[in-house]
Amino acid sequence: MLSDKKKVAIVGVGMVGMSFAYALLNQNICDELVLIDINKERAWGEAADLSHGLPFAPSSMKIKAGGVQRLQRRRSGCDLCRCTPAAR
Repeated sequence: MLSDKKKVAIVGVGMVGMSFAYALLNQNICDELVLIDINKERAWGEAADLSHGLPFAPSSMKIKAGGVQRLQRRRSGCDLCRCTPAAR
């Protein structure tokens, strides 16, 4: 069964990644957003921050988070995977 729901994964939740995520939230671009970072606690924290803003946004997306080790599993079925890693 085909679904017309859009899923986006963002790898790297620094300033660029979170700006991208915030724009997706405000413009109602996707139905599901997955935040992935090497520091999974930060990814979870950023996902919680975005989730707290959902009642005020024109979107009703689901927001998930995880570490890099779950990248392959989490991004499966994504329509877009945006990589925004930090330069270290």
